Amino acid sequence: MAWIHIRGGVNLTSATALLYHSYRDFISGLSRHTDVDVSPINFGERNQLPVTWKNSPLVILAMKGAVKRPYPMLVGRNRQSLPQIPGAKYQFKRYAIRDNEESDVHEWEAWLVPRRAGSEKTMVITMSPDTHLAGVVERWPSPENNEKLTSRNRSLRRAERLLSEAPVVFSTEASIYAAYRRLAVLWADESLEEGDPQGDLLLQHARRLRTILDDLCKRPRTILRTEHRMLKLQNVRRTSAKSVRWLTGQPGRNTAERAGARQRIKAPKRSETHSTLENSVLRAFAKLTERESDNWLRKHKAQSNLRTQIHAHGQRARRLRIVLEELRVPEARPPIIPNFPLRFDQRYREIWRAWQELRNSSRKTENDWMWQDRTFMELLALRAAMTLHNALCERSNRSGSLFHCPLLLDAPSPNQGRYLGDKCITAAFGIVKGKQVTPIVFRSGDDVEHLGSLFEAAQKQIAWNDDCFVIYDDCNDPWNSHVVDKRLSNWANTVVDGYLQ
Repeated sequence: MAWIHIRGGVNLTSATALLYHSYRDFISGLSRHTDVDVSPINFGERNQLPVTWKNSPLVILAMKGAVKRPYPMLVGRNRQSLPQIPGAKYQFKRYAIRDNEESDVHEWEAWLVPRRAGSEKTMVITMSPDTHLAGVVERWPSPENNEKLTSRNRSLRRAERLLSEAPVVFSTEASIYAAYRRLAVLWADESLEEGDPQGDLLLQHARRLRTILDDLCKRPRTILRTEHRMLKLQNVRRTSAKSVRWLTGQPGRNTAERAGARQRIKAPKRSETHSTLENSVLRAFAKLTERESDNWLRKHKAQSNLRTQIHAHGQRARRLRIVLEELRVPEARPPIIPNFPLRFDQRYREIWRAWQELRNSSRKTENDWMWQDRTFMELLALRAAMTLHNALCERSNRSGSLFHCPLLLDAPSPNQGRYLGDKCITAAFGIVKGKQVTPIVFRSGDDVEHLGSLFEAAQKQIAWNDDCFVIYDDCNDPWNSHVVDKRLSNWANTVVDGYLQ
């Protein structure tokens, strides 16, 4: 039975939910019984999120049943339910230092808090209709305000490509042994982090839409719109049924008397307007292109032909945005159902397609950043499975795989940093001792038994109990980290020794 120690003498005898200020504190509090920073979440109130970032994501821990689905939920344009921490429901005793007394045993469940999305300055998480976690997160890390995170973005892109390739490796190689050899080759392949999807898309748009954007900037599509206004009698050129109904409802014996002292009647008036759905989409595309181009240029300051073209594309979008703002064209807000010009007009059809591509790319980049911690957790679990397999092959020539089933399910929507399915990798490696074959069951993802562990190979060989859980934020290059490899090797050797002894 584990204990939760709270720093500062907070009385938690009545608390049903806690907020850990980092995943590191969450792991330390559950496994090593150390004092950590944690705040009680008061239901029915507005609770504060920490202003500073402690190099790993926040964790919400609540008594089972205290938070009803679909809560906790992130509020805003990225509205979605928070993912649960892997591991079965586990029992903990709540402990209050001030009162020095224990409470009853309860079951707990935990959720991971994402990083801030893009350049947003605030974050709101709803725990229940009347309970919120809110705060200013402007000081949290963001790829838009920290140039040092470029290497981390490359590592994240490499991790995503490796994890996306892992299902193909497991399903196409002739044996599990060959699959792990193939994964070892992919792990050392530095070319996986090469490429720039956002820059390639902006360059493609710059070349494909240059003429179209210049043409739309000079002559955006206009329509004649009929509006009923109060016009002077001498200026009325046509009437409508609405005009007749209005006129007959006015007091007077003839038209002049019914027009009143100002001699005005309601009549149709045609006017030229640019406020159309297609132009609203055009303004939204121009604004998004300008923002994405500026972000890309901020990250890539080396002079090149690519930078020149993207800079010109961004300036072209900026001019178009200013023109549409002066014409008082509103900005389109998704979801949008395309009208006839967006589907069949050659110019606007290309804009609609490019806007969709840019929105999807921008949304994916933002989503990858928000849930990168889950991606690196999955990467660390895959590396642990590779390390354990190698240790078994080196320590025992008669070891092998009894079964190996990476449950490669469809990614949830939205994809919250997961690429190998919910249960990630579940396997049983057989090790021969004497004349008996003993299975070593490896679990990762949602298949683990202990709350907070990323992977485990036996009931007593949990990742954090053996000090093998390495916070990836301490290392921007997990591919060449001797610290990560050494701790995972020690963990794997400990697992094997426990069965060979």
